Amino acid sequence: MNTISLNLTVLNFAALPRLLCAALLASAVGFSSTVVAADSSNSFDPPGRVGRLSEVTGQVWMFSPSAGEWLAAVRNRPLTSGDRLST
Repeated sequence: MNTISLNLTVLNFAALPRLLCAALLASAVGFSSTVVAADSSNSFDPPGRVGRLSEVTGQVWMFSPSAGEWLAAVRNRPLTSGDRLST
């Protein structure tokens, strides 16, 4: 005769709410880390060095790439690499 072995697993339904909460928490953490990773790839990396225009005597101009023209430079304006000034 053949012998058939049958293994039964008993589920503990009292622990089911805790398992569901743990699964929801794990999926929420996974989703939020995906959103943070997507945002960090598009974020602006600030320059390593920044100075400021502390004194303006006479005519001083600064090129504005967004406006596409030279504008009057203003005192205490932050400056970094790539900024263009003219006197």
